[in-house]
Amino acid sequence: MFYAPLSQRAFEDLCTYGESTCAQNSYCIKYEQNKDVCMTKFHKELKLIQYPFVVPSFCDQEPLSPPGNSHMWNNTAYAVDLKSTSDLNVGVLAGVDGTVIAFDECETENDQCGLGLGNQLKVLTDDNFIVFYAHLKKVKVKNGDVVKAGTKIGTEGITGWAGDKNKHLHLSVHFDWKSAGKEYWENVGYLPASVPFNIQDCKGTSYSLEDLNCKRVSNSPTMFCSN
Repeated sequence: MFYAPLSQRAFEDLCTYGESTCAQNSYCIKYEQNKDVCMTKFHKELKLIQYPFVVPSFCDQEPLSPPGNSHMWNNTAYAVDLKSTSDLNVGVLAGVDGTVIAFDECETENDQCGLGLGNQLKVLTDDNFIVFYAHLKKVKVKNGDVVKAGTKIGTEGITGWAGDKNKHLHLSVHFDWKSAGKEYWENVGYLPASVPFNIQDCKGTSYSLEDLNCKRVSNSPTMFCSN
C-alpha cells in the first residue's frame, strides 16, 4: 500500500489517533495539534531501501508510533528511527540512487535547528520518491550530488529535536516530489506524504515496516547487522 499526497485527495472522516476508528482502507494521522483525520490508501509497489548502517543497530521508533511520539503526522507517519549500538561516529549510507538535497548548518544538539530535523538529506529518485535522512551529525555530500546506493552520505547524530542524548537516524520515504519540482523540496523540512517501504539490511534480509519490532512498544526490538 502507498498513500496519496495531500494535494491529490480529500480527507475522509475525523478520527482519534491511536484508535482504530478509520475505514479498512485508510489510516489515522495527526493533521493539526487538535485535529486527527483519516487518510485514504492507494496501491503502488513498495520501494526497497538499502539499509543505512553496516554496524549492529536496532529499531527505536516505529511508523504510526503511539500517541505522544513523533511518527504520527502526515510526513512522519511511515518513518522509522534507527539506532546503532556503537559510541563511534557511524556512517550513514544512501539507500537508493538519486540526486541529493543537503542541509548541514546545525552544530548544536536537541533543538529546533533544521525545523527540528537537524542536518538532513533528501535523495530524489527518478521514479518520484524522496528518501529522507535526519538528525545527522555530519553531511558528507553536497547539494546537487548524484549518489549511488551504498554511498556514504553522512554520520549518525543528534542534531535537531532528536531527544536528549538520543543519537539516532530518522529514515523515511516520501512519494511525488515531481509535482512541485526539485526547487520546492529544497526548502528545509518540506516533505511530501510519507509512505511505507521495505528495507534490505546489510546481510541481505528484507523487512517490511510491518515486520519491525521497535523499542517504543517492544522489549525485543528488531536487530539489524548483528551476529
